[in-house]
Amino acid sequence: MQRALSTRARASVLSSAATKYRAGSLSQQVRFAHKELKFGVEGRAALLAGVDTLAKAVATTLGPKGRNVLIESSFGSPKITKDGVTVARAVSLKDKFENLGAKLLQDVASKTNEVAGDGTTTATVLARAIFSETVKNVAAGCNPMDLRRGIQAAVEAVVEFLQKNKRDITTSAEIAQVATISANGDVHIGQMIANAMEKVGKEGVITCKEGKTVTDELEVTEGMRFDRGFVSPYFITDTKSQKVEFENPLILLSEKKISAVQDIIPALEVSTQQRRPLVIIAEDIEGEALAVCILNKLRGQLQVAAVKAPGFGDNRKSILGDLAILTDGTVFTDELDIKLDKATPDMLGSTGSITITKEDTIVLNGSGSKDAIAQRCEQIRGVIADPTTSEYEKEKLQERLAKLSGGVAVIKVGGSSEVEVGEKKDRFVDALNATRAAVEEGILPGGGTALIKASAHALNEVPTANFDQQLGVSIVKNAITRPARTIIENAGLESSVVVGKLTDEHAGDFNKGFDSSKGEYVDMINAGILDPFKVVRTGLIDASGVASLLGTTEVAIVDAPEEKGAGGPPMGGMGGMGGMGGMGGNVLLTYTLVQSREAILTGNPHQEKGTQERGDSTQRYNPLTLTPVSIDFVLLLRFALHRETVDFLSYTSIHSLTQSSPPARPPLILNIPSPDVDRNHVSIWDCITAFNDLKLNKKYKYIVYKLSDDYKEIVVEHASDNSDWEDFREKLVNATSKSRTGAVGKGPRYAVYDFEYSLASGDGIRNKITFIAWSPDDAGIQPKMIYASSKEALKRSLTGIATELQANDTDDIEYDSILKTVSKGLAG
Repeated sequence: MQRALSTRARASVLSSAATKYRAGSLSQQVRFAHKELKFGVEGRAALLAGVDTLAKAVATTLGPKGRNVLIESSFGSPKITKDGVTVARAVSLKDKFENLGAKLLQDVASKTNEVAGDGTTTATVLARAIFSETVKNVAAGCNPMDLRRGIQAAVEAVVEFLQKNKRDITTSAEIAQVATISANGDVHIGQMIANAMEKVGKEGVITCKEGKTVTDELEVTEGMRFDRGFVSPYFITDTKSQKVEFENPLILLSEKKISAVQDIIPALEVSTQQRRPLVIIAEDIEGEALAVCILNKLRGQLQVAAVKAPGFGDNRKSILGDLAILTDGTVFTDELDIKLDKATPDMLGSTGSITITKEDTIVLNGSGSKDAIAQRCEQIRGVIADPTTSEYEKEKLQERLAKLSGGVAVIKVGGSSEVEVGEKKDRFVDALNATRAAVEEGILPGGGTALIKASAHALNEVPTANFDQQLGVSIVKNAITRPARTIIENAGLESSVVVGKLTDEHAGDFNKGFDSSKGEYVDMINAGILDPFKVVRTGLIDASGVASLLGTTEVAIVDAPEEKGAGGPPMGGMGGMGGMGGMGGNVLLTYTLVQSREAILTGNPHQEKGTQERGDSTQRYNPLTLTPVSIDFVLLLRFALHRETVDFLSYTSIHSLTQSSPPARPPLILNIPSPDVDRNHVSIWDCITAFNDLKLNKKYKYIVYKLSDDYKEIVVEHASDNSDWEDFREKLVNATSKSRTGAVGKGPRYAVYDFEYSLASGDGIRNKITFIAWSPDDAGIQPKMIYASSKEALKRSLTGIATELQANDTDDIEYDSILKTVSKGLAG
């Protein structure tokens, strides 16, 4: 087989293949991995195995004598927790069919946590009990749909029974009791939650954060909460709690939509210069502006988040004005002719901290003066008192006044170690959520007592259409005793005896239950062992819904594992994206030269404008060049762009496995996002050649790469065989780039350095080629963004890099510290 095809022949192969695939739908055009299926009993048994594994891990945490779970962390110390949803999210099973069951149970825990804020362990235990019994009955010949209907009827009856027997929470002592139970019996946490609610009211804002001392602290501070969350989940800084949390951020307030990246560059520059996070609050943020924020957040270049402004119309303007007063900032508005691209540092607001979830935002300790805030509140009160103000306007004004003047209670969780603080904070959050649920919908006797009494009284006369539906009711009747049984068993006691006594001897007393911490039968309400009705209700509904649905599953489908060494499909051995294996699988297919997204979508790789002479042939080129590439990749690319799942694509050359050297030089072009130009292009062929001279020929000790002044090429700025580290370091420290205004300042660079060191053990000498991304903190924001965007394209092209380092300060490029990192401390 020829090692390479002529340019024209290769283009012909691609064009005909693309035309062939273009005739079908997108699902037909892109070849996906084959699937594995399990049917009937076998499929449900696999799902049940996964459900059992996850539920067993979660159930160990339930009750006052539940155990802790130790979870490995990708970074830092392991995590110790008794939080059910945290344990559930940490579980991932090797068997894909079992993992399907586990993932669905994770959804139960997550949904319950999202709605009620607590009760995830109870929901998990209930789901396992319902599903396991459903599987047994379906295997015995019952109709799964009738079982599901019976389960749903039973759950409705239980919820109605609990609704009639719940009671409202009335005292601070009851609030403390609910919080204590949810915090696994920690009286201190319960009392602290009660104190916080007493200070800001039951409807007030209470938040938990990690403190800096060994003790827990409660403080009430000025702040504001509004019902808008982050624009994109890519801004999240805490993946466990799904929140954005910033300390001392800058606040950009805009009345209009922001789409052009030029509008936010001044604010981003201020954020970078002051080394502070930036939060953008605007009517909306979209297009280039949003893409640049997300990209640089993901690359670690900026701490930034975007939030839609609350309210609508004139009310939105007023709330933005309130935020400006609170943060001592300026609202950018067309009416006052204040333009975003003219932003200066004094126009940005500031606040002590900000917490953003997908639903709301809490601003704490704004920099606005107390006098200005008080004056704003008086202004709002004056409008409320005006007899011409409508009732609707008064309602909105009251809401604004409450948000601006109400204050926020902040619980600072202390501890002697990061692990201790994290575990305690989980319990504070659970306790706070449970308390809010109790205040909202009332309380029930805790410890699983309410569900045991419902099992004894609520399900005796549920109307059913047939025997299978009656079996569904029986499944729920038995399942709802499982939370209490698990609590008792975790305390080391025999659950059958205790539950039997509660359903017989104490069946008539709704509040009579079993205190597992003391081993006594008590009045649970008087003993302060309480469960929020909302938590129990939500957990039962979520668990029964997913578990009964699982019971109706007849087929389970997963992606089949790839066989090692297996070849790809036919078509000349063009395997998966970049793999190109199979049937010898090592054919260099083509240079694909396309001009635009439209050219890709139409399947015509020669729908371009512009040409480039190369040798004896004329090749057309455009902003996206793939060199070389398999048919699979072209189709996958077309599929991705058709669905608009990507805005740009950076892709480097994929060489045939049989090639010992790169093909003839193509016009390799990669897209990078640019604030000022619609399409910029970066040529990196010379960069690869220089790198190969360093790696293979040892011609150089280091190479420094830069972007050209017009940001259209990556070029070799310095390539030297000088082994003096200070000479290399000086090249980075003195590097410059042009800003968006043309001013010259400190500039980013890419570099590779061939480290050679002796092992301290005396076992010889090692070489490690290290990629260094130099991005000084005082560089301009535009160069930093573009360098960050094109880094991956260059790095992927340089095959043989052992280590990557990010350096933002001169201290980051000291030889001894870098060598320690590169050698992992093994250098002598």
